[in-house]
Amino acid sequence: EGLNDDEVDLVLDQLAEAEQTTLIGGVLGKQTWSRYLVDNHLSKYKWYNPNRDNPDISLAKGWAYFEHFTLPRRFETKSGGHHVRAPPGETNETKLYSAFRTPQSSLSDWGIGMGMYFSTLSSFVVILLLAGILSIPNILYYSSDKYDTSSNRHEISSLMRVLQFSTICTSREWVKCEGCDKEAWNNVFTESYYGTATDALTGEIVTLINRTTCLPAQFTQGMWNFGVLLLLIVSITMYNIYLSKLEVRWDEDNTSAPDYSVIVMNPPKSAKDPEEWKSFFDTFSDKQVTLVTVALGNDELLNTIVAKRRDIKILRGMLPKAKGINFSDEESLGNIVLNEHNRRIAEEMERSCLGKLFGMTITPLLRVLGFGVTENVIWERVKAANAKIKDLEQKEYDASAVFVTFETEQGQRTAMEALNFSQAEILTNTPINADPSAIFQGTVLNCCEAAD
Repeated sequence: EGLNDDEVDLVLDQLAEAEQTTLIGGVLGKQTWSRYLVDNHLSKYKWYNPNRDNPDISLAKGWAYFEHFTLPRRFETKSGGHHVRAPPGETNETKLYSAFRTPQSSLSDWGIGMGMYFSTLSSFVVILLLAGILSIPNILYYSSDKYDTSSNRHEISSLMRVLQFSTICTSREWVKCEGCDKEAWNNVFTESYYGTATDALTGEIVTLINRTTCLPAQFTQGMWNFGVLLLLIVSITMYNIYLSKLEVRWDEDNTSAPDYSVIVMNPPKSAKDPEEWKSFFDTFSDKQVTLVTVALGNDELLNTIVAKRRDIKILRGMLPKAKGINFSDEESLGNIVLNEHNRRIAEEMERSCLGKLFGMTITPLLRVLGFGVTENVIWERVKAANAKIKDLEQKEYDASAVFVTFETEQGQRTAMEALNFSQAEILTNTPINADPSAIFQGTVLNCCEAAD
C-alpha cells in the first residue's frame, strides 16, 4: 500500500530472488503448496506458462506478488499473545495465515465485524451442542416403544427412521368422528386422514379420521424441552453481554483512522480551503486537528484517470521490454505500439489455415465481448483518456465531502457530540437550540464517523 509501480517491482525482485522454491520455504516466508507445484513442475511446460521463454515476464514475480501483496501475511513473532498482520510487500520475515490454526484474537485484524462473526459462530456451536445433549432424554424417549407401540415402526424408510427421534408417530388407526366435516380437512392430506364408511349395524354412512395412537405430551418431556429453551435464553443473553465487551476491547486494540476521523457529507460548495475547516474543528478538540482533506465532485475525472491507468497496466504486459518504456511520452510510446502491432500482424499472416480461420471467425467475436483486445485499441483508449483528462482538469469542481482527522479519539467524539444534529435540522438547514459555534458558514453540517 502506498508503493508506486517501480517500488513494487523492486520489492518483487527481492522477494522472488530471496525465496527458494522448496516445500519448507525460503528466507522471507513460507510458500503455498500450489506455488511449489508450479515452480518445480508446471512452469516448465509451454501450455501452462506461454511466456516461459520471455525474459521480461517472470512467473516467480507473479507468485511473489500473489503471496506477499494479495494474500494476508503475519509476522513470525506474536504481540500480546496474538499475531500481528504484516503490511503488503513487507520484506521482513513473515508467513501466511493458517486456515485452521489462526486464533480468534487475530481475526480482528480484518475488522471488528470479522472477529465478531467467527466468535459468534464458534460460540453458537457450543451452545447448540449443549442444547442437543440436553435433548438426548427426549430423543431416546420418542424413539422408544413407550412412545410409539407400532409393530412396523422399524420397517420404514431411512428418512422416516431418522424422523423417529422426533415426535413423529407411525402408529395410526381409523376412528369414528361425530360431527366432522370434510371441508375442515380440505388439504393435500385429505385422502390420507379423512374418509367415510358404512356402519355394519345401522347401514348409515359415518365419517372416519386417521389419528395417531402415540401418547400425548408428557410432563417429563415438557420439562426437558423447557430446560433446553431456558438454556438457549440464558446462553444467548450472556453471550450478547460478552460480545458487547469483546467489541469494545477489539475496537480499542485495533485503532485505525476511522476512530479519529469525521466525514462532513454536506459541506458548502465553495468551502474548499482546508485551513478554514481546520480552524472550525479545532474548537472541538483540546489538541489540534491533524489532517483535513476536502473531496471535490470530480468523479468523472477520477474515473477517467483510473481507466487510463488500468489500460496502461494492460499495455505494459503486452509490449516487449516494458521496463524501459516511458509511458508519459506519447510519441515514442505510439511508435512502440505501432511496431508491436505490425509485428503481430506479420505473425498472424504466417499462421496455418486453421489459425487464420480462427482469427477471422472466433477472434473478432471475442474482441467484441472484450477479450483479446489488441495493443493498438488499448493505445487509442489511452490517448482518448489523456485528451479527456486535459479537458476535465480545466473545470472548477465544488466541495462534495470533507474528511477531518483528529489528534485523539476524544477529539473526534467531542466533535461528533457537538455536531449531532437531527435529520430534520440538516434537511431544513435550521438548527434548534444549537451553539452558534457548531454552525459552519451558515450550514448545519451532516457529520458521521468514517467507515473502515
